[in-house]
Parts: sequence; structure tokens; C-alpha cells
Amino acid sequence: PKDEEAVEGVDRACKEEHVLHADVPRTRAYVEAFRSSDVQSVLVESLRLFCVTHAVAYKQGMNEVMAPFLWLLPPPTHGGALAHKLMEAFIFRYLERHFCVEDSAATRTAFALFSLLLRYHEPQLAAKLRNSEFDPDLYATAWFLTAFSRNLELPLVLRLWDATLAVDDASFTFFVGLRVLARNRSELLLCADDSIPEVATKRLAMRTEEEVDEVVADALEAYRATPESFR
Repeated sequence: PKDEEAVEGVDRACKEEHVLHADVPRTRAYVEAFRSSDVQSVLVESLRLFCVTHAVAYKQGMNEVMAPFLWLLPPPTHGGALAHKLMEAFIFRYLERHFCVEDSAATRTAFALFSLLLRYHEPQLAAKLRNSEFDPDLYATAWFLTAFSRNLELPLVLRLWDATLAVDDASFTFFVGLRVLARNRSELLLCADDSIPEVATKRLAMRTEEEVDEVVADALEAYRATPESFR
């Protein structure tokens, strides 16, 4: 039997519901649990409820934020209500600017702030990427919209999010992105401009718990060394 209540149903579609329905079957499709009708049904209901309740359109990336909570509290053992509440709280604490603002100005601002942070800590690397026209929107969109959920295996997402919750600052994701780039400084500086996208695709990742822990430690160091006015 389920040990909690189900996600509250809503009797109307949300804005961009067709995108939501296209995204749900693709969400972590390589994980068996996410191919089940129970999980996909809860995912649809939760995302629709969030969008209708808060009068926002569904945006790609919301599904990736919900996925770790469903993995922790999988249907049908869990009804989905708690996972939904956790997702909702996480979005409003760390991702509100991306998902609860109708236009893309907040996301563009995030890219601009990240560029400033990169120039402050890694001026040579920042210049290389800028001169190569390899801007943050080309590699960091999923980082910031999903707090790296889109980019990591689920156990690693939870490990990174533990650190995010401990720091409890929405800007910490920028510092994680900064250190992911900085760890690959040599490769990015030495490669030809037209090879940067290929190098970034291969290198800008965290694949093990050890790599996540190293990035988090470096990100915390950079966070503490950055003027509070940035945050």
C-alpha cells in the first residue's frame, strides 16, 4: 500500500502541456523505474499541478528537477505528494528565477553574472571562451536551469544537492559551474577555438562521487573568496 497521499489532480491543462507530455517519456528513460506508467503518471500530475497552482507555463527542465525526488520516493510505494512538495520547495528556493518568470530575462541575467564570476576567478579562461564565442548559454543552460540534475547520474545529483542545501544559497550553482570549467582549464586554453565545443562535451562533467566532492570543495573555496555583493 502507498504510505502517503497521491499528488492532487487538477482538472485543466497547464500552459505548454504538449511540451510536458513530450518530455515525460524522455525523463531518465534509461532508468527502468522512469519507464513505468506509475512514475510517468505522477510526473505528469506533479508538473501540471505546479504550473497550474502557480500560474506559470511548463518549461523544459522542470521534469529533471522532479526526477531526483521521484527516484528517492518512487511510486507506487509513495503516492507522490511528498516528492511534489520537495520539488516545489526546491524550485522556489533555488530555481525560481528560471521557472517562475515568464520571459527569459532572468536566465540571461544568470549567464551575465556567471560570465562576471568567471572573469573574476579565471580571467584567462574567460577571455579564451569569450574570444571563441563560446558563451555560457552554449554549455551552462542545463547547469543553471536544473541545478545540474540534467547533467549527472541520480546518485550524484543528490550528492551535489546535499551540498547545495548545506550552503543554502541559490548562487552556489554558479560556483559549481565555475569549478567544473576551471578543472579543465588547461585543455580549454590549449585547444583550437573550433574544438572547444567538442572538448567541452567530453570534459565538462562530473562522473564519480570523488569528482563531485572535489568540485564542491573547490566551489566552496571560491564562494568564500568572492565578495558578498556578487551573491
